Amino acid sequence: MLALNRMALAELRCRKMLQIVPGATHLFEEPGAMRQVMQLTTEWFRGGVAGRRTTETGAVRRNPGA
Repeated sequence: MLALNRMALAELRCRKMLQIVPGATHLFEEPGAMRQVMQLTTEWFRGGVAGRRTTETGAVRRNPGA
């Protein structure tokens, strides 16, 4: 599964990040694993997506109010 994720990551042409949750399987069923995924996802969105907005031309710019 990790190899497929790395291949998909290489194809993306945008801001991206692959994080490994130590000891977790692909379903994140282990105690605490899904919580860690949620934390990482929240940090990623707060650091980039939430602070940006798309213009009519599709360009991404910083949102000064975020």
